[in-house]
Amino acid sequence: MSPIRSFKVLPVCLAVAALATMAQSAHAQTAPAVAVTTDATAAPAATDASAPAKATAASRAQAADDKNTLNAVVVTGTARNTGQKKLATSFSVSTASEEQIKEAAPSSTADLLKIVPGIHVETSGGIGNANIEVRGFPTNSDAPYVTMQLDGVPLYPASTLFFVENSALFRLDSTVERVEVLRGGPATIWSNGQAGATVNFIQKRGTDTPEGSIGYTTGTGGLQRFDMYYGGKLSDNWYVSGGGFFRTSTGVRDTQYPADEGGQASINLTRKLDGGELSVWGRVTRDKNVFYTGIPYTTNDNGDTINGYPGIDPRTGALQGNATRIVNIQTTPGATPGNMNIDMMDGRGVSSSMFGIDFNQKFGKWSLSNKAGYMSASTPTHAMFTSATPVTLGSYISSAVGSANGNAAVLAAAGKAATGGTASYVAGGAAITDMNTPVIRVGMWNVDMDLKAFTNDARLSREIFDGNTLTFGMYNASYSANTLWYLGNNMLMTAQTHAQPVNVALNNGVTVTRLGVDSGAGGLDGRFNGQNNAFTLADEWQVNKQLRLDAGVRWEQQRVTGGFDGGTSGDLDGNPLTTYNNNSGYLTGNFKTTDVTFNKTSATLGAAYLINDNLNTFVRLNTGGRFPNLNEAGIGNVRVVEDTKQYEIGVKAADKNYSLFLTAFHNVFVGQTQTTTLADGSQITTQLGSSAKGVEFEGSFRPLPGLELGFGGVWSEGRFNDGSALDGKLVARQPQFQARFSPSYRFDNDWGSAKVFATVAYIGKRFSDNANLQPLPAYTTLDAGVVFDLNDLEFRITGTNLTDVVGLTEGNARAIGSSGVNDQGVFMARAINGRAFQVSVTKHF
Repeated sequence: MSPIRSFKVLPVCLAVAALATMAQSAHAQTAPAVAVTTDATAAPAATDASAPAKATAASRAQAADDKNTLNAVVVTGTARNTGQKKLATSFSVSTASEEQIKEAAPSSTADLLKIVPGIHVETSGGIGNANIEVRGFPTNSDAPYVTMQLDGVPLYPASTLFFVENSALFRLDSTVERVEVLRGGPATIWSNGQAGATVNFIQKRGTDTPEGSIGYTTGTGGLQRFDMYYGGKLSDNWYVSGGGFFRTSTGVRDTQYPADEGGQASINLTRKLDGGELSVWGRVTRDKNVFYTGIPYTTNDNGDTINGYPGIDPRTGALQGNATRIVNIQTTPGATPGNMNIDMMDGRGVSSSMFGIDFNQKFGKWSLSNKAGYMSASTPTHAMFTSATPVTLGSYISSAVGSANGNAAVLAAAGKAATGGTASYVAGGAAITDMNTPVIRVGMWNVDMDLKAFTNDARLSREIFDGNTLTFGMYNASYSANTLWYLGNNMLMTAQTHAQPVNVALNNGVTVTRLGVDSGAGGLDGRFNGQNNAFTLADEWQVNKQLRLDAGVRWEQQRVTGGFDGGTSGDLDGNPLTTYNNNSGYLTGNFKTTDVTFNKTSATLGAAYLINDNLNTFVRLNTGGRFPNLNEAGIGNVRVVEDTKQYEIGVKAADKNYSLFLTAFHNVFVGQTQTTTLADGSQITTQLGSSAKGVEFEGSFRPLPGLELGFGGVWSEGRFNDGSALDGKLVARQPQFQARFSPSYRFDNDWGSAKVFATVAYIGKRFSDNANLQPLPAYTTLDAGVVFDLNDLEFRITGTNLTDVVGLTEGNARAIGSSGVNDQGVFMARAINGRAFQVSVTKHF
């Protein structure tokens, strides 16, 4: 049994079940029901004891609808824990209830953000890897402008490090009540000062009414998933909730071994106080997730139309397989170089432990809020990375011959020039005689990352006079990242699904590949520490019933210390007859120290004018920035703080039949840093400047009882304007237009309720690179599902990409200034997964 299968989900589930049994036996006969509330910080409130002890299908659906109206209370981006009504806020914020999260059928945490206007997500790399772009913010990989929070606590203070971004640290499960996604707005002065998007997952908390669920899901790719949740009252003023999941799957793109395997468990204890509340929570995640690299595609018109490459299905194919799961690489010099094994099943997973405290208390006209969190995680990247397009085996051998004959030392040692070579499969050793066999060089990268972080966000508010509240905030973060890289390690393999490694030897005695690997490791050993301290002063003034003003300023300092061994290069074994490790990188043990400090002042100013109870308008200006992350600052790639300015004007309207949310924005960026990691592991960092303008929209129309027509999207145009060769080019990866249309219909009857739902999503044309030479064509997907709720038994069927389109999300990320299309019309890219289905049954109690 693999280590991940020994994950202790069963004891946790048994403990939660025991708590459920205890609570039910103590309160099943007397526990009062709880009124539906949308304030995540409000203490559980008792209601009429004659109310039913458990929710019906209709009441659960109605509660989900209530929590998503524009009258719902949001807490993300607000100064005080009491939050604000969504309709009255002066910033762009989207919310999704637990039911809406399920209907979206997200393949990962990041994939859920596809429902948010103004955000474009690329999740074709698998559960543990995503690229997330925010409206007009220039991004070339990962998610530098997205912060993930759990109950207002950042999962990690830096939104992105090399090879890990925030969404990789969190898994969705039934303990999440809702999600709030703030774009721009006042977020530049609160928490970690994220100028882009702040995604806040609000956990469920126990109430006077005990409730729980047990669920099972199966689906495409051999998916087997078990979910459990329970929440209720422990004793007077004490409440508990907890749950988790366990899941295994070979993936929609079959890897011949578990692509995703692991689980998560969490618990939350809440104490109701006189005038406040204390909540303590913990979450443990153990999950392995395969990383899907780019595969070859073909085009006859420079990328406008896409076709699959022979031997690899564009919707379900993957290079991974049993033959390439365990890879041996050489890492240290010597006549017999030191070596290590890489298990590709480890992929880009996470093993983490998180703990948090949320304390809120009122003292007369004073109120105190303190949110603290600790996180310790291991986030490996053991994965394939492609760059070059496939070639024939004969072409590869000819190239190797030319390389060997150009090396005088090799010729002298061999005594003659090479004229040809032979090839064989690594597994079994069978000869490959067809020189037209397509082969491809794939980087087998190994990155081990250990993260630790402690964050504390304290806020003290005082009502100065009626309607005016002053808030002082203090944010502190101490965090570290220890990382060990072995990049490069290019392996020659057949270009097909479940690729086979290939050995090549020349007829002059030169060994070209060893176990398929034709070049060695590029190493980096980095150990970095970060310390951020920030102070915020903000004022909110409800001038009258219609007008609300707010303003704030934040000063922050970041210090990065530590050191790194950047390695060196050379012939690992000193043997000129083995070309696979010539000019390879290896670690030396010599560390360069790092100690740098950055400062930044951010500000925000907003106003909201409530025209009537159903119509609100707002304007917002903010200035902010992004500090270099630990890797960027520690290695020395980046030593500047990026500046951002955002201007927003918006309209919010809602009544019982419709809701509408419109925001026009203009963003300006100076000193924006982009780092590209090439195929050999080397990096190129550039400083750019750009601006963007656009309009995002979100809403729904309810013309008939049970019928809802939801929609959302964004038009955005971001272009570079820094006077460089990129001037006027569109920022990479972001469609100028994307939109979603989500109709649904729900009906209730004597046996329960049923709901059918669908989403049509359009993603416009983009470019994979800043030079706009790698076009990614537009595509449209269709998702749909149905849920039957038989009071306490729920059946759900969902399907994604039902039309089975090939939609590219990433071109050749390791090619700069080139379209990447060869003479045969072949290029490298990643695509969304093909058609997939899930079926689940959940028992509510």
